[in-house]
Amino acid sequence: MILLDTNVVVAHLNGHAAVTAKISSHIEEIAVPALVVAELDYGAKASTRPAENLARLSTFLQCVEVVGFDEAAEGLPPTVFEHTSAPH
Repeated sequence: MILLDTNVVVAHLNGHAAVTAKISSHIEEIAVPALVVAELDYGAKASTRPAENLARLSTFLQCVEVVGFDEAAEGLPPTVFEHTSAPH
């Protein structure tokens, strides 16, 4: 499974040829965490062309797997979580 972050998906949706080529060549392995989908949805709705951007996002999401945080985080080393804990 190849997880994409928000910046990579935005580059693809904006037509960055190299990113789109890489995604297309691995489309069966691509997944997008639900948190990334929420960020993309918010960004599309806040854009100057929300209808167009939401349609492009919807089309893209039909081609990839959307995974919940638990699934996306599975297998991450514990140190990732040590660095993301709330300050004391």
